Amino acid sequence: MDKIFGTLSEFLTTNLDGDISGMHLGAGIACVEFQKNVIQHGGFDCCHYLLGRGRQSDEDIAKYIGSQGWDPRKILIYDGALPLSRLQKNNYHVIHIPNMSIGDLFALRHVLGHPLAPGTAVTHTVSYAWFMTVWTELLLNNVLPCDAIVCTSRAGREVLGRSFELLSERLSSRLGVKVPGFKGSMEIIPLGVDVEYWKPGNNKEEAKKRLGLSEQACLILCQARFSPHDKMDLRPLLMTVRRLQDVLGSDFFQVAFVGDDMRTGGRESKLLRKFVDELGLPQVVRIDTSGFASTIREYYRAADVFVSLVDNIQETFGLTVIQAMACGLPVVVSDWDGYKDTVVHGETGFRVQTYWADCDGQISGLACRRPWTVDHLLLAQSVAVDMDEAFHYLYDLTRNPDMRRRMGEAGRKRAEEIYAWPVVIKRYTELWDACRETFEHIDLQQWERKNRASLFAPAYFQQFSHYPSAIISPETQLAPLSKGAEMASAERPTREVQLPPEMETVFRPAIFQDLTSRLSDWPVTFGSLVEEVSRKHEQRSDVIARHIMWLIKYGVVKPIKPTPNAHSVIGEEAATPHLA
Repeated sequence: MDKIFGTLSEFLTTNLDGDISGMHLGAGIACVEFQKNVIQHGGFDCCHYLLGRGRQSDEDIAKYIGSQGWDPRKILIYDGALPLSRLQKNNYHVIHIPNMSIGDLFALRHVLGHPLAPGTAVTHTVSYAWFMTVWTELLLNNVLPCDAIVCTSRAGREVLGRSFELLSERLSSRLGVKVPGFKGSMEIIPLGVDVEYWKPGNNKEEAKKRLGLSEQACLILCQARFSPHDKMDLRPLLMTVRRLQDVLGSDFFQVAFVGDDMRTGGRESKLLRKFVDELGLPQVVRIDTSGFASTIREYYRAADVFVSLVDNIQETFGLTVIQAMACGLPVVVSDWDGYKDTVVHGETGFRVQTYWADCDGQISGLACRRPWTVDHLLLAQSVAVDMDEAFHYLYDLTRNPDMRRRMGEAGRKRAEEIYAWPVVIKRYTELWDACRETFEHIDLQQWERKNRASLFAPAYFQQFSHYPSAIISPETQLAPLSKGAEMASAERPTREVQLPPEMETVFRPAIFQDLTSRLSDWPVTFGSLVEEVSRKHEQRSDVIARHIMWLIKYGVVKPIKPTPNAHSVIGEEAATPHLA
């Protein structure tokens, strides 16, 4: 039996330089790298991408798969809508969600009436206010013991645990009943790094020369998105750079701020350049917003020290830091979020103290009523990084090549042992195997007896059934109309009336043909027709009912005396059904 990996994601590609079209966010880059390494190191016979190919053409995907040296037969990309009819037939070892949309899996389980497979999801950030509704769904919906949330750091896992506790307490207090905690598991597995792509260069001076930088000056690199809204405020660091310039002069070191300015549309980098001028740092500071992976790698190979003084709760792990460590750079980071895990203080670099106080009441109260970027900016401006400490660490590393070498080598070793993708994927496969073993012990009959409907899923007919003039009930008799026979028998009936292409993925010609064939011996009731065709095609009854309603909509079939809708109201009076 094949070991199949299923994922509720699109198949993602990069260009030859590793760039994702229109994407520079760390989460997107991490998802592409994760996908690549699951294929290479996951040990699966086939990987199924259930959300299709996105905006990429078949030619681009084929070219990308060929460039990676993968067997295309081991990669199945579903195009269009989710392949509901095939999901249950595939014995998935696991279904992975590369973000926190694990509720999608719960919905699939309910619709298909089957638990399908263990589900895992991963956190990239845990700070958005609207995540509180996601956490609520995870508490109140049907999480199975075989399901797991992967947190990329201890800090992120702690946030998740505290959020579940907070919601459980609030719901229990409001509802007057004890609301249990999260029923699945929360695991810690870090993001990975390609230690063959991110590695020390052969000659720092040559790399600096190619970048147009001083070959003799010590290069301090800060590679990040330019955004105080969801990354870090670089102004305190620039003020510290001014202190370094006052002590060391402008020839001894340089600082490169490298990344992109997509979040603010270029506004933040303009403000920073103006601040650089005001501080008198043009000779020392370079700001490069190109954001290309190949250029960024060149900066890493040219750099002598890496710095990242994050102050934002949006940051959970910090991919750039392990890239820097893989490139053999000593790192100076804020003692914040996932940096507490990745950086060993005094061994691979330094962690700079951070300070915060309880001052979020107003911000939290309005968090669900305004853009998250505003909240994150306000919160970050209340977080302080000890810049005097940062100054001393940067000064020591700038002046001490031996310390840089020793810490850089220790960082490279740590990256290889803990964060290299084969190591990370091995931890995932161990988790998936454990989840699968738990899944095998699920009592399917007991699972089916429970109400698995999502708490937050709408019930459209129940909510809107007072709209129509009449209701087609199971007892309603149906009769075919000859004028629609030709359309109903067409191979693609939805195409005959020029409907949007999405309809082709949910309506099946074989079902239409079977329906019209059975209707030839009319009259036949709506309920019996649904039951017979549903059983033959192994489809849910509501799916068959929608096929029949489409035939009624386009005049292929006509209902005979449908039930007047007693709840259909126009103004103060019940509407009179208009029946032929």
